[in-house]
Amino acid sequence: MSDTEEANKTMVEELERLRKRVNDLEAEDRDQRLSKAIGEEEDDWFRKLVGMMSDGVVVLSRDANVTYCNNRVLELLDRRADEVLGRSAYELIDEDFLDQFGKEFLKRSQSKRGLYEMALKNRDGRKNPVLCSASPIFDDQGQFQGSLSTLTDMRFFKKAQETIKLERDKFLSLADASPFGLVLVSPDGAFEYMNSRFVEMFGYDYQDIPDG
Repeated sequence: MSDTEEANKTMVEELERLRKRVNDLEAEDRDQRLSKAIGEEEDDWFRKLVGMMSDGVVVLSRDANVTYCNNRVLELLDRRADEVLGRSAYELIDEDFLDQFGKEFLKRSQSKRGLYEMALKNRDGRKNPVLCSASPIFDDQGQFQGSLSTLTDMRFFKKAQETIKLERDKFLSLADASPFGLVLVSPDGAFEYMNSRFVEMFGYDYQDIPDG
């Protein structure tokens, strides 16, 4: 084979190698773009899903700064996103619960989950009681990165508790003033309530007859 033929063969082989490399790079680029598109689609779907939740969702950094929150959190705080993102959670929590929050957040760095009540501080200073369910976030190297929490608005439950207590107190007041002897017995036969007239009529109370 002449030198010219040898050179042409080498050139063809080099061109073929380069063509294969270009094809590999194009395929790799397509895979990366496809993976990125899928990731962005999943992230967008996740954010839409979290945004529709009735509970608040908030992500805190290792320094307890807000890195993400859904619209429900903004509603609970009565603030805009730019007034919440990047701020310390300590600035958004009612003063009476700061010490408790600090202890709870420390537990997150110790890989512990938490479920506790606290109150957020509204724009005008009003307290919004919430039930916080918090989980720690760690990276692949096991380094603490922060926490993910869901916040359940407790205002309805607090109001319901107050209503139940008010109705119970009203019932007890009326029962104690009744001229008739009244007693409440549970399904298992235990006496749950006796009014004063019942005790006067029969001469015994809970200590004498704890159940039927």
